[in-house]
Parts: sequence; structure tokens; C-alpha cells
Amino acid sequence: MPGRLKLQLLSLVLTAAMTFSIVCLFIGPNIVFQHLQGSASRWATSIHSNIPVRGILPAGSLLPEPTSTPQTPQYTIDAVLTPASHLITGHEVCQIPDLPDQELHFYLFSASTLTNPIQIQDVQMNLHSVPFRVANGELIIPNLKKGNPISLDITFSTSVPAAPTRLGEFSGVWSLDYWYPILAVRSDNKWIGRPVPQNFGDPFLMDLASYTIHFRAPAGVHWYASAVPNETKSLASGENLTTWGPSLLRNFALFGSSSFQERTFQLNPETSVQVVGQEKSDIDQLFNLTQQTTHFYQTAFGALTTKVITVIVMPSQTVYAHEYPNLALLSRDTLSWPTSSHWITHEIAHAWWFTEVGTYKALHPWLDEGLAEYSSLLAEEAIDGKPAYQSTIKQDWTLFSTSKSYSPHSSGAPIEAGGLTMDTPYSSFSDDATYYQIEYLRALLMYADLRQSMGDTAFFAFLKDFYNKNQQKTATPESLMQAMHDVSPANEQLLKMWIETPNAVLIDTVTSRFQ
Repeated sequence: MPGRLKLQLLSLVLTAAMTFSIVCLFIGPNIVFQHLQGSASRWATSIHSNIPVRGILPAGSLLPEPTSTPQTPQYTIDAVLTPASHLITGHEVCQIPDLPDQELHFYLFSASTLTNPIQIQDVQMNLHSVPFRVANGELIIPNLKKGNPISLDITFSTSVPAAPTRLGEFSGVWSLDYWYPILAVRSDNKWIGRPVPQNFGDPFLMDLASYTIHFRAPAGVHWYASAVPNETKSLASGENLTTWGPSLLRNFALFGSSSFQERTFQLNPETSVQVVGQEKSDIDQLFNLTQQTTHFYQTAFGALTTKVITVIVMPSQTVYAHEYPNLALLSRDTLSWPTSSHWITHEIAHAWWFTEVGTYKALHPWLDEGLAEYSSLLAEEAIDGKPAYQSTIKQDWTLFSTSKSYSPHSSGAPIEAGGLTMDTPYSSFSDDATYYQIEYLRALLMYADLRQSMGDTAFFAFLKDFYNKNQQKTATPESLMQAMHDVSPANEQLLKMWIETPNAVLIDTVTSRFQ
């Protein structure tokens, strides 16, 4: 049976099953619905309005919070990579048990130099094509029945540039991220429009979802992904078919090369860590630091739920450092930087602060970037000692208090950020120097100040409380405030001041605390 027909039949059966399950909620116990959901999942496995550009926020204000999708969406994606044409073609079945609106929005993220790398050919429901439109980087399906379960079959294709971009193929490595339509996030009973990407930062929004991926690509390419593969089958065509999931993730990325090598160690009985690259010397350079860092983070914050973390050295000239669920990426260029260990440990920290404790990155960049940044400093302290920590804090405070850039691309350059608060959305920044100053450096100094005020025992209890209560959830600034309230109410106002006070006022207020 052709793959497309299988997906269409799956869409029809799942829609009927979910409709019946809603009825069962009214006529029988919840266990009926749970049984049908489990059956649908096993059957699926067997077959294979923009974010407003907000201005400077007044002191004392926080952004309105999105409301996570009340149920977990399920993605089942069948895709084929054709290297000769640099093209991914695929079918995505997205199941939503309870439709929150009369129309659905999906983000078509542009994580590369291409303006619109994802093209939509068809959208079907119950084996019939339905109207759709593409606008402002979004796929929009109108005229739906709010409150009903729905299963959509989306036919799409994604161009993969031959370039050192996030989505791209370069120096023998395929970098496939944000390569499929992703269900949009909602706030105030409306869909939040897709953030507009700039040449810095992470303009992404997504909710936790269940992913099952069937991916066909030429044999000989070794793939590392956001989940552990279930199986890989050799096909008569000379391709491999690899299956992942179902896995609970924020998004699904994968990276492949015929020249990838790896070294692996066991972080704990449940989680292993892979260090991957094209050169053995690069892997050896990272290996000990990765071991030390992951063991420290596990002790300081808590265990991971994932089976594997993968640290990948990407080719030179690619994006210098970034994270995806269970993946930490670094350009080979960064290994020769004086600050290389800082960025390595920062990206590894995202396994805790983004993969496990998720955030809406485009709305609150500081919430995971600041924790990853301070975690890197804690790793430096654990490995190199307290004097190294204190020396770094002194240097960082000098940059911050004199309004000098913290960006790795323009370190020390003068910037103007006096009116900004820390809880400023991605869309309000126009350059990376200001972005790093507010979302990375200011957040790092906030945690250093909180630690000084609270003492080590309470401070690390605060981080663990925040981590444990928000694993496999989407955390918000209110979640962080709640953790502080639970552990050290006396420091709530200090935390609030760091989050909400305009930069210039904050510097005057806390200067004595860093002298």
C-alpha cells in the first residue's frame, strides 16, 4: 500500500477514534478514552497575527503568558531526503484531540538563508483536500469545528540549501532543523504569529508534542537526532529507513554525515552521552569536559529523563553554537576560541534548561539562556575552582555596568540598553549585542546576585525546585518566581527587581552588591 494512502487511512481512522472517545467522556469512564488513545498510538506506530513588536516595557510588567495546548499534539511524519536536489519531501499527520479554534495555524520556520524553505502542496482531512493558505510564514487551515478532535495530513517539501546555515548541507554534514510545519502557540485565545527571524538568537515557539518519525535517506549517512532510533532498515533502493518515537519533544531535529565518528559514556543507568564529530581530535578535545560537565549538572540540578544527549562538532563556518532537544551543537571554529569551554558547557546546559525545562524562547529568551549561561559559570567553578568563578563575575560585571557588549561577535563594543528590562521579547531586539547584554549577561549576574543573597544551600535548592517542578513542562517567569517563593520568600523581591527593572536603573541599584 503506498505510504500516502496509509497516512490518509491513518488520518481517517484516528479522527473517528478521537470523535468516539469524546463521546465516551460523557457516557462512560475515562478509561475508555485512554484505551482508545493507546490503541490509536500503537496502530500509528505499526504503520509507520505575528508576535507584536513590543516596545520597552515599563517596570513592574511581565508579558502575557501563552496557554499551552491543553492536550499533547501528535506528529507522525514520513519523509524522504533526496540529496541530489537538496530536498525533503514528506507527509505529516498531526492529531489534536480537542481543536482550540475554528482554524489551525502552523509555523513554517525559516532557519536558513531561504525566506520560505517549506512549501505546502496539500492538506487533507478524512481523505479529502481542504482549503488552506500560507501567509507571514504560517500555514493556516480555516473553517474547522472548534472543540472537535482533528487529524490533518499535510504534504510538504523543504529545500535544504548547500550552505553553512542552521538548515543546510555543508562540508559533508546535513543539518535538518525546523524542517516541517510546527503547530503554532496560543495566547489570550489567539494564535501567536510566527516570530520573524533575525541573524541572531532563537526566534522559535512550540509546545511539547509526541513525535513519530519515519525518515528515508541514502545508506552510509550516520544520523543523530532528538530521539533514540527504534530501528534502521536497509532498502533495495540503496537507502535506509530509520524510525524514531513516539517521543515527547518540543521539536525534532537530525544531523547526518558519512564521516561522523563518536565516543560514548554512561551518565547514569538511564542516560548515555555521545560526543560526535568528523575529526577524532575534536571528539577527544571535548570528551573529558563533556563528562565533567554533565556529571556536575546532574548533581547540581537533577537527572534527565532522556535516554541520550548528543554533543556534535559541526564544520567550521557553521552557526557557532546552538541547541535542540537532546542535541548540543558547536562549530569547529569555536574549539580554538579562548572562550571555547564556556560555549561548550553552555550548550550542554540546555539539556536541562530547554530540553527538560522548556520555555517559549521567542517570548522569554533569558529564561533558558540565562540559566544555561550561569550553569556554564557553575561548571567553571566546579572544574577550575572558586577564584575562576570570581574572576569571571568581575569581568562580566565590568562589561555590564559600563554598557559594553557581551556578544562573542562584538565583545567590549559600546551599546545602549538603558531602557530595557530583562523580560523583553525577541522581536524587540534589533542587534545581537543588545540581545546578549540583556538576555545572557544580565541574567547571569542576576543568578550570581541571588546566590550571594541566599547562600549556597538555599540557592541550589531553588534551582532544583524549579527544575523538578517544571520537567517536561513549559516554564514561565511566574514558574521561576513560584520556585523562589517556595524556597526563599525573602528573596522574591530581589528576583522581581532583576526581571522587571529597566537596565540603567538596575545598574545604579545593584552596583554596591558587586563591589
